[in-house]
Amino acid sequence: PSSILLSPLALAVWLGTLMIAGEGPVLAAFGLALAAWLTVGAVAELLTRAGVFRESWARARGRLLHLPRSAYGTALAHFGMGVVVAGVTGISAWQGEFIAALKPGDRASLAGYEFEFQGVVPFDGPNYDGERGRIVMRRDGETVAVLAPEKRRYPVVRKAATEAAIDTHWWGDIYAVLGDRQEVVSDDAWAVRVYYNPLVIYVWIGALIMSVGGLVSMADRRLRVAVPGKRRRPAPQPVAAE
Repeated sequence: PSSILLSPLALAVWLGTLMIAGEGPVLAAFGLALAAWLTVGAVAELLTRAGVFRESWARARGRLLHLPRSAYGTALAHFGMGVVVAGVTGISAWQGEFIAALKPGDRASLAGYEFEFQGVVPFDGPNYDGERGRIVMRRDGETVAVLAPEKRRYPVVRKAATEAAIDTHWWGDIYAVLGDRQEVVSDDAWAVRVYYNPLVIYVWIGALIMSVGGLVSMADRRLRVAVPGKRRRPAPQPVAAE
């Protein structure tokens, strides 16, 4: 029963992805279909082993609760792998970025968002100083986040560093980085880089689920490897003289 359910589901995810994101690569739809196959298949495998598709719920529930821990660990590992595949597919297929020299009031668009650069102000930190930018992120005219990337200078070690501003959502992350002043363009123009990484959070979530699955499998007593203990050598037996 699980294989009968998985094939139409994977096909539906593939076709749905092609319809929603028609401009993306075809392999992206295949990647999401594979992710659906792995995640739903992991759950379907547990339900099949418990007999949910062929016996009463009361009896199947009892079997489900008494399945070995290795079964749950395997299901979690496969489920986590499917989540990782979805995240990697999103990053590979729909990642976007723009790099531009912006002056206060300039705007740029990426992934359905509008970014308005409102300038840079100097600031002092505990052991550094630098400049902090202000970028207002809007969608459909409404402000959804204010990004504040920084350029820092550490006088003691004579080094400079950039601090990216990150806005995290379930559907993707937005990274904003403040570059150098672009005096060739204008005295108040700065290089601004914005990156869009869709579904990147699912790579970390999937890896965490896989790790939990490994720990659950290791907790199964049947799979524990006994550590051999030291054995005493038997005392030599006296040999009768001839």
